[in-house]
Amino acid sequence: MALKKEKTLNTGAVADYWRIAQININYNRPDVIVTLEVYKSKADRLAGLSPFESVQFDIVEFLQSTATEEILKNITLQKAYTTIKKMANDELAKPPEIRNMALAWFADATDD
Repeated sequence: MALKKEKTLNTGAVADYWRIAQININYNRPDVIVTLEVYKSKADRLAGLSPFESVQFDIVEFLQSTATEEILKNITLQKAYTTIKKMANDELAKPPEIRNMALAWFADATDD
């Protein structure tokens, strides 16, 4: 499972396979930090090549209005991917001057 969205990196390389590499849950705050890593392609990921770069998003506010410990314990990869896409679309709807462009950029990502 991953998100597909093409990005030209600073090096000029083109990558399009965004995979969740890590989900960190802090039960005290609470927060849920999801790390997405980008690979040139799914084939590169499956071959064990290193990702080009990564981005992180805190998805806790979109999981539920009150992120109880039980909700945090039951986060699946599917839920994390779905939440990132929902957050991206919500962010894209905001006025440009307050929009988180790094997050909104994922609004038209497709599932892989």
